[in-house]
This record gives sequence, structure tokens and C-alpha cells, in this order.
Amino acid sequence: MDSKSCTACHADCATCDGATNDKCLTCSDSTKKLYSGACKSEPTCKTAEFINANGECTACHADCATCDGATASSCLSCVAPNKFLNAKACTACHADCATCDGATASSCLSCVATNKFLNAKACTACHADCATCDGATNDKCLTCSDSSKKAYKGVCKTIPTCKANEFINDNGECVACDVTCKTCSGAGASQCTDCESPRTLQTGQCVLPGSNGASSLECKIIFV
Repeated sequence: MDSKSCTACHADCATCDGATNDKCLTCSDSTKKLYSGACKSEPTCKTAEFINANGECTACHADCATCDGATASSCLSCVAPNKFLNAKACTACHADCATCDGATASSCLSCVATNKFLNAKACTACHADCATCDGATNDKCLTCSDSSKKAYKGVCKTIPTCKANEFINDNGECVACDVTCKTCSGAGASQCTDCESPRTLQTGQCVLPGSNGASSLECKIIFV
């Protein structure tokens, strides 16, 4: 006749299928977790580690920044920025892509080459004038291939040599300062950087003595 007697679980176990401490189904201590039938405290692992079936911290595969297993197909995120997660495996981006969400040339999120821009997730060459750009034409430069030039509204032009009382506008042209300024950084009476005597510079304006900050032109009253 088969035995029908009830035998106590181990003290670690709330329920079990055997009398030893590795036969637990649930744990007496709710702060502990079941690992291969044994109730253990959950360990605190490093970022690139996972908790194995025995409740131990184990290193992820070298490809994985985070993981839930030891193999290359157990990644949750990737170490290399030029790889993407593909069915939990870190897969190389296309050579054009610095970062990506797929393996093709049209899956780029950023570009390797600085003289390319992202165009519908494909890295597309800038115009030859441009070192960096946000479009393919010569008016889309951010910086210039020729270091002696500067981008003015996206176009690379030779930096002009202006007169002392002129400034370079957004189109790369020399433009006269306001009449109250000796030198300036932009248009208007509030963009002065130096003044002709007797005017003095106050918060970008050339003001006359006793004018309380007003930058109006000096007037002379002529009696006839």
C-alpha cells in the first residue's frame, strides 16, 4: 500500500514538493525568491550582469550592455552604439550609420561622416562647399569645407573686410553701423561697441552727457 502520510516542508518553504530546502515551491519569507527550488535573497547585480537560475550574478555576453541571459541572443541593450537590438541580439548598423534601428543604409539615426546629413534615415552627402550641413544644396551649409570661409544663411562665402564703422550682416555683406556708433556688432542704435567723443557707451548705446541714456543725435539751435 502506498504511503499517504503528510510530511512537513523545510522551514524555508511555504509550500513544497519535498522535505529539503531545495524543494520549495513558494517561500516562507516573502522577501525571498525561489531559485531552483531554494529560497534566497535576491542579489544586487552590476549593470552588465543577470541573475541566473541559482540566484547568482552572472556576466552578460560582451555584446550586451544589459541582458537576461549569458548568450549573445539574450541582450536587452547593446554596448556598441553602432549596433541595434535585433531579436535580442546586437546587430551591426550599416557602415554609414553611427547609430541605427536596422541593418540597412536607410535605417540610420545618426551618421558616421560629418559631411553627411540625415535624410529620411539615410546619410546623404553635403554639397562640396559644406563641412557640415542640413541639406544637399550649397545653401544648406552649417560650417564650410574651406576654413577661410563662413556660412551666411547657409551659403559659404569669403569673410568680407569691412570698414571700422560697418558690421557683417547675416548675408555676409558689409553694412553701415547706426550713425551714433563709432563701431558696432549689428544694426540699430543699441548695437554700438565704441563711440565717438563726447558720446559714451552705455548698454550698447552711444549717449551724450546728461542725456539719461537717450541716444538721439546732438542738435544745434541756430538763430537767424
